[in-house]
Amino acid sequence: MITGAVGGERSNNGKFLYFRTNLTNNTAEHVFVPARMFQVESPTGTTYPLDVHASVKSAYQWGLDNLAKPIPPGKTIDIFLVFDTSGEKGSWRMLFEPILHLQECPLCSISFTLPSVNYVD
Repeated sequence: MITGAVGGERSNNGKFLYFRTNLTNNTAEHVFVPARMFQVESPTGTTYPLDVHASVKSAYQWGLDNLAKPIPPGKTIDIFLVFDTSGEKGSWRMLFEPILHLQECPLCSISFTLPSVNYVD
């Protein structure tokens, strides 16, 4: 399950795009959430990987769950996904490719439009 809210903030390379979401593990085993499962795509088609350091730091600051730990069976976690982006205004897309084991290919590929992002200078 993916739900979320978006916000923007300045970073060293551009601007950070924050996405707060819940992830539920519907399997019978612990599931790791590797960074490669998440990307965002700008209005011009440029993709940006998850910024793991900023995501973990944000989770700690807000008292949320941490991506560095596996999700236990049947548990839902509340996390921040943080991306260091170009700061383009417009319609961004989230790309999500879930995997069960690190060496496996994605189970599927999901892409959805995020609410309009209007960064503040």
